[in-house]
Amino acid sequence: MDINIEELKKICTDFFKLAGMEFSLWDENKNNIFSFPAIHSEFCKNVRKNRTLYLNCLKCDKNGLDEVNTTKEPHQYCCHMGLTEAILPILQEDEIVGYLMLGQIAEEENLEKIHNSINTIPESFEFKEELRNSLKKTTICSHDKIVYCMNTLKVLIEYMNLSYVIQKSSDTIFYRVKRFILANIEKPIMPRDICKNIGISSNMLFKTVKNSTCKNPTEYIRHLKIEEAKQKLQKTTYSISLIAESVGYNDTNYFIRIFRKEVGIPPLKYRKSFSNSDFL
Repeated sequence: MDINIEELKKICTDFFKLAGMEFSLWDENKNNIFSFPAIHSEFCKNVRKNRTLYLNCLKCDKNGLDEVNTTKEPHQYCCHMGLTEAILPILQEDEIVGYLMLGQIAEEENLEKIHNSINTIPESFEFKEELRNSLKKTTICSHDKIVYCMNTLKVLIEYMNLSYVIQKSSDTIFYRVKRFILANIEKPIMPRDICKNIGISSNMLFKTVKNSTCKNPTEYIRHLKIEEAKQKLQKTTYSISLIAESVGYNDTNYFIRIFRKEVGIPPLKYRKSFSNSDFL
């Protein structure tokens, strides 16, 4: 998506001053674009010092985003430590182009649950005490206030859409094309398969891919498959035939010819250039 970053910063700053809650923007691929404040709360920073807890934080973010991606509706939930977070989709033409996330809030009603979560962590007394002290500095509010803030964010999304603070990128279709190819990389893929899956014409597919990559759709499909094959040649000991099948080529000899045309050298020679030892 395209963003008026200066206007977005102003909105985020004003919202934080009003609500005292972290406010972040994520793109349609679930990458964090902007947050205010730019750093996590002290409590969350301390939680993330523990690798297991950190991975649980990432899992909560992913699950929340996946839920909104499925329903296209706002979603409020408690993280694994008991803090409240909320995610709202940014919709344009009924398509999600991004997400707003409200987070790192301790609901008054959940304080006992949060303390219980701290007590059950298999960590030192000092670590738990550090979490308890930093929790005191976390935004604490009622459930009703969180609902009011979510309603405010809904209005902000409408404002950002109407004032073009956030716009759907012209290459959104291209990313949908790319995602489809990568998700089906192990299968033979024809341009018509892409058109059917994402609902565009062959002319639109050709124009979109050509404008973004200077390749036609068939060339781009081949390019992504060979890029995937290159990664497997570098990082695995799989046979050439198995790698060929994993990227949708059942004919190993044909795969070798395509690889050589794309890369300039055959697969085995490419693999050997990344290692002093031969693979089986």
